[in-house]
Amino acid sequence: MKWLNLIVIIFFQILILSCSHSEKNQNSTDELLIKDSISPQKNNQQNSLSDLYITPPADSSYTGDAEERYPNGVVKYKGFYRFGKRHGEWLYFYPNGNLWTETNYNRGKINGYHKVYHPNGKLYYVSLYKNDVKDSIWTYYDTSGKIIMMEYYQSGQLIKRERK
Repeated sequence: MKWLNLIVIIFFQILILSCSHSEKNQNSTDELLIKDSISPQKNNQQNSLSDLYITPPADSSYTGDAEERYPNGVVKYKGFYRFGKRHGEWLYFYPNGNLWTETNYNRGKINGYHKVYHPNGKLYYVSLYKNDVKDSIWTYYDTSGKIIMMEYYQSGQLIKRERK
């Protein structure tokens, strides 16, 4: 009988210790998640190119909004997936929050106007795509907004380039 009482007491002590230990771990994990999600990042390193890439949804039939943020909390991109492919207007942003690119997609292919901006917010170029193929007039601007070059495309082939 003494052995049974001893085993029961040891069992309860282990149970109590394991519960208090898991609560501490849960609290520290919660604090870490909260701290990481709201505290400013103290990272002085330049953003790598991999920070700028878009990760497609794992589910190829996903339909819905898409948004990703840089580690500093600034929106990286906003868009919409239709059956796992980009569809409609997509907006891409620089790590400082300035608009980088406006692109229109139709079933995963760039279709329509495509605008790219310099980091200072001025237009870099305006282009047109038809089903992921360069088309029409592409106009390039310098950082002050002055036209510096125009390219003329037809069905993906460069027809003419004019430097201004």
